[in-house]
Amino acid sequence: MTELACQFLAAAVELVARQRERIPLVAQAIGIDPFEYWILGRRRDDPGLVAIDRTADGEWGFHFHGLEFDIKNLRDGRRVRVDFGPRGRRAFTSFGVGEFIVSSRHPWQVFPELKEYLCGPHEWADPRRCVQLADALSEQGYFAFAEPRLMKLITTHIREVPGRGRVVDIPANEMPEDPSDLLVCENLVLTEKPYAECKPKPV
Repeated sequence: MTELACQFLAAAVELVARQRERIPLVAQAIGIDPFEYWILGRRRDDPGLVAIDRTADGEWGFHFHGLEFDIKNLRDGRRVRVDFGPRGRRAFTSFGVGEFIVSSRHPWQVFPELKEYLCGPHEWADPRRCVQLADALSEQGYFAFAEPRLMKLITTHIREVPGRGRVVDIPANEMPEDPSDLLVCENLVLTEKPYAECKPKPV
């Protein structure tokens, strides 16, 4: 495995740890689990919650969008993207790891060599390079889909429809109990494979 892939794995591990720390701050601020609020739609029409965009300590701002939310340190710009897996499992995407690498600063772990590779002269991570590193780690068994069974269900029922492109057409009797699980099953999680043999050089 390349040194850059090892660093990308270390960044993903660090991202997951920072997600774990920040999610309770957002839950406390809005008074509900972020997955239940954003993905399951509970109280999403509550204007009082929509107006809340900072943690109680005022240190972190957060913004829900797409199928995820971002939480950002308002003093130094450190940023964590929180993606979800089925049933509220916390997950990440390759680009979410890239965004974390770009914004990470001390006291968090930093990855200058990897940041240079992903960004070059720009201020954002190249999504293609993020995907390439994530795919290499998936092939080595370090990353997995948040719900492989549902990913298999989706790939089994994809078909080409003229004028519409690729369409997922899952029969009603095969649909998961909560259809929202299909929206987030392709996000990534760390596997239980030990990563001690893939530790990047200290910075």
